[in-house]
Amino acid sequence: MRTTAKTSKIKRYMTVVNDTRTADKSTDLLETLLASKSKADKHAKEVVALAEKYNFTGVEIDYEQIRDNLSLWKKFLVFEKALYARTKKAGLDLRIVLEPPTPVSKINFPKGPEYVVMCYNLYGYGTNPGPKADYKFLKKTVKDFSSLGKISYALSNGGFDFNGDEVTSVTGSEALKIKKKYKAKAVRDKKSGALYLKYGSHTVWYADQTTLQLWAKTLDKASGKKVGISIWRME
Repeated sequence: MRTTAKTSKIKRYMTVVNDTRTADKSTDLLETLLASKSKADKHAKEVVALAEKYNFTGVEIDYEQIRDNLSLWKKFLVFEKALYARTKKAGLDLRIVLEPPTPVSKINFPKGPEYVVMCYNLYGYGTNPGPKADYKFLKKTVKDFSSLGKISYALSNGGFDFNGDEVTSVTGSEALKIKKKYKAKAVRDKKSGALYLKYGSHTVWYADQTTLQLWAKTLDKASGKKVGISIWRME
């Protein structure tokens, strides 16, 4: 990645995910990469080397679907500590992305890295129709993760088109196109700030700019301070 005078002040994170060619969010991949302390350190070394090679200013680890696998979390912590030591030495920032079901009370996460908590997909694939987040969910998330210290939150725009057992992801702009095409009326839900509309047998729930602002204010109020926000994803 080429760095210019204009971009040198912008933080650029290299995101590492546990996806493979055949499976997304593979915990089998993590079991292999983090099988021992030496392997975890080797993985950390390779991540930092790659970030330095392409002139990133930080590393973001987004390993998902670990859920309540405490054995794997134990291996992850060994990796995280090794990675933090190496990123700190290299002058790189470190962010760790965590899913809402992460059993934080059972895991002793180290201080130092920034923790980014995903505040979305409350409803989606395999659920009844509903918003990606609501106020109750956001407040609970803040409470559950408050012990981490250096923490920020990730919100998601867009939403899902629900039609029986079929669920399709939609962006905010796609939701607006559906609204226009079917002349549907969008209603703002009082419990979430999200919008929903109906056409035929479909129900579409989605977040717009106002929704994101309402969610951010809810997180600020629940945290007792202004918190950092990441948006997934920009259109």
